[in-house]
Amino acid sequence: MEILTKGVFPLIAPLASSMGIQLSETSIKDNISNPKIQIKSLGKFFKRFPDIDILFPIMDTSVEARAVGCPFEFKENVPVITEHRYKTIESIVRIPVPDPDKTPCMKLNIDVIRGLSKIKPKSIISYIIGPVTLAAHFMGITDLIKLAMREKDLFHNTLKHCNKIIKPYAEALVNAGASSLIILEPQVGIFSPKTYRESIRKHLEQLAYGLPNIILHVCGNTTPHLLDFAATDNIPGLSLDFLVDFETALLNNSPLKNKMLIGNIEPAGIMQKGTPEFVKGKVDILLKAMKGEKFILSTGCDLMPDTPLENLDSFIETGLKYR
Repeated sequence: MEILTKGVFPLIAPLASSMGIQLSETSIKDNISNPKIQIKSLGKFFKRFPDIDILFPIMDTSVEARAVGCPFEFKENVPVITEHRYKTIESIVRIPVPDPDKTPCMKLNIDVIRGLSKIKPKSIISYIIGPVTLAAHFMGITDLIKLAMREKDLFHNTLKHCNKIIKPYAEALVNAGASSLIILEPQVGIFSPKTYRESIRKHLEQLAYGLPNIILHVCGNTTPHLLDFAATDNIPGLSLDFLVDFETALLNNSPLKNKMLIGNIEPAGIMQKGTPEFVKGKVDILLKAMKGEKFILSTGCDLMPDTPLENLDSFIETGLKYR
């Protein structure tokens, strides 16, 4: 992604596209069900906040699971997988790999990326989920953890087949105009650093191989995992939760300096519930700590649609002062 290598830092890229829903006066369900509505919402978002450097579609971690028939329902307008239908490795490896251009929920997001290209932001980054998160949709996180502990070979085979489902969709998003992809792996922090190192890392590397400038996004306090994240090949960017202290993580010539860090202002307590002055203070602290680093100022996770617009104004204005 050219903007990562040639941009003026800090880049400003909050995970805030859902705020376009507020501006278009639509619902989350409308936006993840109709590409034209989502493109309209994101167009309004970009027009309102033209100084952002990266435009994201609206985050949806259910796409790949819905694409292969996992039951779901909308809860508070968000699609939620309601049944872990595939409980065995035998059933998982029999799941056919969907054609992204012929699978409605995948094609919708491909169409959104094509539509965003016409808005002409500086850069577009799209989302895919990772193999751990997809496997958790299939069999449930508790059973997946047990599988990782007791049957490592079967765990490997499960993640391997999940990658087969995800990779064509990832390639289709890139072909549609995404200059980079974020692998959403909210479940990874539940596993120990040892399990990540021995059983998960290589599957993320294989998924990322051949794709442009991949970013790994993991929720929670993943401080114990940071050295293993730093050693993960084919993934130059790390988007980490607000529970990770970036300044401490970069001390003493940390190998994390070889990664592009992205984040990590708290979405709820600061951005949604704080005041513009409070947001400014927190962004100031973060950017002072990251001064001199190639850093992307963002949020620790996706913002809620009702986040106050003036708080995002403060976030962006403060970031611009550090360029």
